[in-house]
Amino acid sequence: MVDSPASEFPKVVDPPPFGLPEGWYGVEKKYLTGQLLGQSYIRFCRNDGAHQGTLSVKACVRLHAIDQGLDPEVVVREYMIRKRDRALELAKAKELAEAQAKDRRDTTIMVFRKNFGALDAAIIQALPGWLVRFDFGANSTQSHAAYKDPEGNVWRLIKDIEAHFGAKILAGEDITDLIMRARRTASNVAVEEKKAEAWRQLKRAMEAVDPEICAVGPTPKKQRSSFPSAGGSPLVFKSEGALRDSLEMDRQIHFDVRQALINKDNTVCPPPELNAFLATLTQQERRSLLVQYTGDMTVQPPVPQRVHLVSPEKQRPPTKVMPVPEVLGVSSKTELVPMTAVLPDEVGGHLQTAVKTSKVGSSQESVRSLRTALKVPQDSGSPPQRAPMPLKTERPVTAESASLSKTTVLPTSSLPDALGDSSDAALTVSKGTVDPAAPAKGDMPAPSLSEFFQFLQCQLCMEGKEVLGVDIDIKDPDALQMWPRYVSFARPNMGGAERWVPFHTALGIHEFYLIESVHHRQIAWDARQRFIAIFIFRAHCKCDFFEKAQVPHLTGEFWKDPEHAFRPGGPLEAAMLEYRMAGKPPLLTSAMRMIPDRLLADDDANLVRTIVLRTQRLMVVAQRVWPLVQDASTTSEHKFRAISEEIQRAHGLGETWAKMLTVCIDIALPRLGLLGSQCDVGSGAVGPLRALLPGGSADIKLALQEWVQVANESSAHSCCAFWELLHVEERSARTKFARLPLVLEQLNTARGGLSAVTMQVQLCEYRQFRNSVARLSYGLAFDEAMKVPEKAKRVSCSDHMEYDAEGQRVWFEVPVAGHNHRFQVPVSCAGGSVRLAERVALHCFQKFRGGGSLADIDAYREELCAECQGQEDVHEDSDAWSRCRVSGRPGSLLVSFHYLVGPIKVAFQTTVNAVGGNIMEADRIARLCFARFERGDAKEKVLQYRQHLYKQYVTSRAKGEGLASAFKAGGVKVEMKADERSTTLAADWQSLSRRGEGEFVASVEGTQSSELPSVQTGESRVDTE
Repeated sequence: MVDSPASEFPKVVDPPPFGLPEGWYGVEKKYLTGQLLGQSYIRFCRNDGAHQGTLSVKACVRLHAIDQGLDPEVVVREYMIRKRDRALELAKAKELAEAQAKDRRDTTIMVFRKNFGALDAAIIQALPGWLVRFDFGANSTQSHAAYKDPEGNVWRLIKDIEAHFGAKILAGEDITDLIMRARRTASNVAVEEKKAEAWRQLKRAMEAVDPEICAVGPTPKKQRSSFPSAGGSPLVFKSEGALRDSLEMDRQIHFDVRQALINKDNTVCPPPELNAFLATLTQQERRSLLVQYTGDMTVQPPVPQRVHLVSPEKQRPPTKVMPVPEVLGVSSKTELVPMTAVLPDEVGGHLQTAVKTSKVGSSQESVRSLRTALKVPQDSGSPPQRAPMPLKTERPVTAESASLSKTTVLPTSSLPDALGDSSDAALTVSKGTVDPAAPAKGDMPAPSLSEFFQFLQCQLCMEGKEVLGVDIDIKDPDALQMWPRYVSFARPNMGGAERWVPFHTALGIHEFYLIESVHHRQIAWDARQRFIAIFIFRAHCKCDFFEKAQVPHLTGEFWKDPEHAFRPGGPLEAAMLEYRMAGKPPLLTSAMRMIPDRLLADDDANLVRTIVLRTQRLMVVAQRVWPLVQDASTTSEHKFRAISEEIQRAHGLGETWAKMLTVCIDIALPRLGLLGSQCDVGSGAVGPLRALLPGGSADIKLALQEWVQVANESSAHSCCAFWELLHVEERSARTKFARLPLVLEQLNTARGGLSAVTMQVQLCEYRQFRNSVARLSYGLAFDEAMKVPEKAKRVSCSDHMEYDAEGQRVWFEVPVAGHNHRFQVPVSCAGGSVRLAERVALHCFQKFRGGGSLADIDAYREELCAECQGQEDVHEDSDAWSRCRVSGRPGSLLVSFHYLVGPIKVAFQTTVNAVGGNIMEADRIARLCFARFERGDAKEKVLQYRQHLYKQYVTSRAKGEGLASAFKAGGVKVEMKADERSTTLAADWQSLSRRGEGEFVASVEGTQSSELPSVQTGESRVDTE
């Protein structure tokens, strides 16, 4: 937290923190032991020494109120309001400063580019004294460049360098020679070669580094200001020596050398000589990496004191380590440098780490010398195959085990230890390391039905270990070979990550919690209330958050109006925010991506507000879905379609949400059989489904049904092994969960009876597994075969609309009777406005896309154009034309936009129902309101302005629209005196009002005018008499 000397602590905090009561002070201290050694912290107490060790200002406010005899809750609430107001002020000031800084930065960039053009990496590398450093991210497998100037400053963005030089220009400094010389000597080819070389070196280094020996690096703030190193952050090694006990690097070096030196008859060269060479080679590699990350060319790593993982009686005496020069037969003065080399065919295999000497001409000669020294006979045959993957993983399993955070030990009898251990020594595989076959050669094998069922067997085995606490043996040898890779995939997704999904969806962490704590909870909730609780929990999927912050409020008063209870600013939001502020626990599961919109300046309040609003939307969905599931007159297929459509109608809820919620409903109400034969297919299952069933139906839901049938009918060996394993696993699960009937409903899978929902979920997990293998074993970013096919671009009006400047019209083509028909909107018909003509064309195109006939669209165009005459509107260049979007269903359309007011994103909309169904008027009012936001008006003022526009429109159209509704209700035909033709009243009223004629004669067949209804429109009452 601070870099001050230890002698300065403890010290009084001056000035005191905001909100600290009068008569209190804070003392800053420093941790002297533990993981936080050297960091500082603050504790508070009263001036008279009372309440020592108080942790926070909020706690001080509470204690001070109690001491003064005040209500602590009221005082704390006032403090929180003041704190929030101050945070808003600081945020506004920060935003203003950032805006000014951005303007200055943009100005300097513009000045530089105006004089010298844009920079790139090649030009920067050619600048005298500048360095380009590449940073390799182990997780993303991508490299990023950082630029270091002669003064030692590090720049991560080229635009920042351009701004730096632009500032020099504005300061009057002449940098012409510097930049022009760099432009003349720049070489893009050299940059790419350097980048590729750096990428290979960093990736190799990261594969060898054992993260357990690395100490905690600098803070994120210091990381941003320091020069980067491998792995995305600087690596700081402990003082005991670099790479101590790096078993993974030893194993990799030994494995590859062993494969390179193996004899044709599968015998290995003499163990003492081989192990001595490997020990020296490993020590040399440690020194190389230590020099690379510390910069000290004289450093020498200590010889590691290895802890053997085998029993004492199986250990061999330590082998004498032979110097590498003696093994190779070269001078002791030869410089040894680590390198990467591909060995020639006569040796075979791939040697990750070789020895290059300054006196030996090539890596081929080095290998020959090595073979000669170790007395390895020449082998003219083909290179030997890799050693087989271990067929069994031995790991203690207990009923209480909940994750794979403990060490997984793999018996590796075929892989003797690099430092002379017995051939049956156990190998510790740490988190994130690849399996013994990695890095694999060639391309990834294509996904197949057999591989998919091998993956399902691993899922069942892991479910038995982690959920049931039983050890289930896999008998399929292919699935056994997959198991180590599966463990590397599953382990990081367990525990707090909450991303591992077992084979039985009901045993997943979230689904099982709903079964145990909602559906089988001993509480006075009826079936409907338990159903709504599903949606409340699914808004965030955090069990502890649901239990402590929400369940206590789900009482009788809550169920009267659940949606209102989750209103912004209500007691539930306050309880959720209080839970968040008490230790900052996570409020959203990491199992799915939910990025909160920026609605409030404070991050915690903003996160809680987005959850509250999402919960409101989900409860509205729950209220609509509940009658559907209770309707006994409809089939399961009809229920599923209706529920899925109702979920996806809600804002922000797509197919993945529909799949997740229907799965929860299916588990809660198994009698409905919703997902037995159909299921929504989330985006994560589309890629593997298309890869496994390339000739399937174009409709993704039908393709899923086809794949379920293929999988259930398969008789492949791995499929049969899966069904046998499933029978054993479900029998154990039924015994363990006999008290939970809803779980038992999911544990009776008949042979050949995999459901669509199970298949959909497991396809998503299979994709994640294949991507993990691609990263860990093949060095790929992801598996190309699992890539989700890109969706075809949706047809939109902007893609097809054209403006004919010469003919003054907006047009687009639509297919009619087998040929393209050009639909036109003349600008003159839209009040002479090109923008209005485009809006009319947009609405017509949407109507055509909704299935309207050409005649209907022609009439619709005339109706829309009639509303474009002489109305107040924004300027043609205003952003409102592009920012205001029309959405909704016919009959309930709305026009909406978002506008950023300071740090807060404000949502605003107008509805057609407020203006008598006139979409053009709702669109116009939305644009005018957008212009008010641009002018700087607050939302409350814009809302008043919107209401004024609504009232103004209703008043001006009261006669026309009111009479139209009345005559339409009474079955009236309208005749216009100006020309004796029959037409619609709305069009006549608009036509006559433009011409100044408003005299109508209404003739009603069989109806007296006194019997016609009256229409109430806004504040104007129009009688038809």
